[in-house]
Amino acid sequence: MTAGRVDTGAVGGRLDYLHRQAELLRQLPTDQGKLAEKLRDPFVYNGAVHLLQTCIEALIDIAYHLCARLHATAPENGVQAFEILASHGDLPQDFLRRAIPMVRFRNLVVHGYLPTDPAAVQRIISGHLEDFAVAERLIRAIVARPGGEVRSEGPPQPGKGD
Repeated sequence: MTAGRVDTGAVGGRLDYLHRQAELLRQLPTDQGKLAEKLRDPFVYNGAVHLLQTCIEALIDIAYHLCARLHATAPENGVQAFEILASHGDLPQDFLRRAIPMVRFRNLVVHGYLPTDPAAVQRIISGHLEDFAVAERLIRAIVARPGGEVRSEGPPQPGKGD
């Protein structure tokens, strides 16, 4: 595998998708009591879990792309993709410590190893949504280094699906 240029359109599209999904999560109440009450509704709870999953999957997709294009490396899994980017100095170790639990949470949801813990979902929503914004800023900085801004599809559109 040979390293090449980052496909800024592809990365920009995934970042736009991530942004739209995270914005939906940000519409949930931030007050712990109100959030807990809202998440008792199975449709809201399952919707929130799905939005978390798809946000994380967008980040994993981007990490795979960056590993391939910047370092000619094909990671075996999502955790390894973030580890590769951190080992090359593309991502700070602090973000790697945030990314690994994200990937593990996504794996639990997708593969159904264990049922999702409502308290954990509430903690993620109330205390870690900013991680998605941090990831977006870090990725934009990575992509800007080799040659320009990430192209965006324009302002986030709530009804636009992937």
